[in-house]
Amino acid sequence: MSWRSLKGTLLRWQIPICFLLVGVAANGCAAQAPHPLPLQGADFQSWDELDASIRLTESVDVTLAAQGRFSSELSNPAKYKLGSDWNFRIAKFLVVTASYYYFAFHTATGASGHGQVPIMAVTAVFERGRFTFSDRNRFLGEVGVTGTAPFWVYRNRPRIDYRVGPSKWKTSVFTWDEVFHYSTRDGVTRNRFAVGGRKLLNDRVAASLYYQRQDDSHSTPAHIITLGTLLELRLR
Repeated sequence: MSWRSLKGTLLRWQIPICFLLVGVAANGCAAQAPHPLPLQGADFQSWDELDASIRLTESVDVTLAAQGRFSSELSNPAKYKLGSDWNFRIAKFLVVTASYYYFAFHTATGASGHGQVPIMAVTAVFERGRFTFSDRNRFLGEVGVTGTAPFWVYRNRPRIDYRVGPSKWKTSVFTWDEVFHYSTRDGVTRNRFAVGGRKLLNDRVAASLYYQRQDDSHSTPAHIITLGTLLELRLR
């Protein structure tokens, strides 16, 4: 086989290979939970989010975000959140984000509550050809949560984006895997795996559609299957 034909074969298979590798990583992280994670009893949800971004300077962006989560099992909305992200690009490959969110929720028992979440995040971003690799590390505290003492959470989310077709299509596919470590639990007890696509509709509007599975060994429902939508608006 010539080098040219080998290179062509690798290019055709690079997307499936990437999804396979991330999928294996997701299953490995989910396996850390202390109990088997079958799909029986899964809750099917729709997560719908609207983000509006404003560029203050070349290195500072502010995003206002609102999300609603609608469940097939819980009282709706199962959860909604409102907040803002302040993104500071401190280097070509590094973004620091300070966030604050307010949220309200319904539990599996029918009770309702609310809380607040201050967040500090560090995200490394690298681009190579059609690929964009990112790794987001979030440190957050949940305070004022109804019926719960304050606690903190560490979340890590590696993500791969791949641009599809010619640049004028402005279309990409993506996948990520996110693990959660709670201060009140022992080790990683929640995992989220997602795969989807993103389309830049014009210079100010982008839309994403994705599938996500969440497995949690300590929460109810333990398994959440999600169809998510995200609409991004660039106001300035």
